[in-house]
Amino acid sequence: MEILEFDKKFQELFTSMVEASFGYVDHNKEEVDRIYIYASCEELDTFFNVFYRINGRLVEMHKINDVSKKQYDVSDDKMFDLLDQGGELLEEVITLFQENDREVPTLMKITFDPKTHAFNNDIIYEPQYTNHPDRTNVDGFEEWFEEMKKEN
Repeated sequence: MEILEFDKKFQELFTSMVEASFGYVDHNKEEVDRIYIYASCEELDTFFNVFYRINGRLVEMHKINDVSKKQYDVSDDKMFDLLDQGGELLEEVITLFQENDREVPTLMKITFDPKTHAFNNDIIYEPQYTNHPDRTNVDGFEEWFEEMKKEN
């Protein structure tokens, strides 16, 4: 696959992650300030999760109704649908990299601001948890959440 074709497909996949995560909050750009997507893969262990800044407050996906005027379906089915969809997209990213003989990222931290359409994808290739005896992919997600809480 040519570089431009690879880049286009990669962009489509992480844009789909953003779209799925934004769809979870009904594309509510009036209240949603930022979407944070955490996608990790180490030694075939994948992990996808999302949190949001809504009305200036940072919340995990199951608590969005605590800070939003609009109320959402935060049922287990709805949450697992998003997590499954994100996981499937992450698997497609892994396949894309493997089929093109590229190093697979161990972590992508994607942020999207619905009001300005500002987008960032921090891509990391170093191990984040498999080289630590007690660290998990969930720890990385929770640390990023806490780090973002401190920023604002």
